[in-house]
Amino acid sequence: RHPCSLGAEVSRSGSTVQQRCMVSDVSMGGCYVQTSEPLPVGTSIELVVRTQELKLRLFGKVQSVHRGLGMGVHFAPEKVPPQLQTLISEAQNQHVTA
Repeated sequence: RHPCSLGAEVSRSGSTVQQRCMVSDVSMGGCYVQTSEPLPVGTSIELVVRTQELKLRLFGKVQSVHRGLGMGVHFAPEKVPPQLQTLISEAQNQHVTA
């Protein structure tokens, strides 16, 4: 996983209720979402990540929960968009220059 600090919104799949959060690391397989109200393990989620150049919609499942801190998310492999590699590259550049 690659350290980053990206603004995002997370919601249960199929829900219109979004919760603002931060993505603190990301890989092709998943990410860590910092939120004070993590969703339960096994919950299918939709995550929208924004950078200056990119808006990316990702789908996954909550794999681990740290109450009051956040949750580990595994991306659905069949739904990983090709732009995720661009996001990871941006995250690496952001972390190096920060």
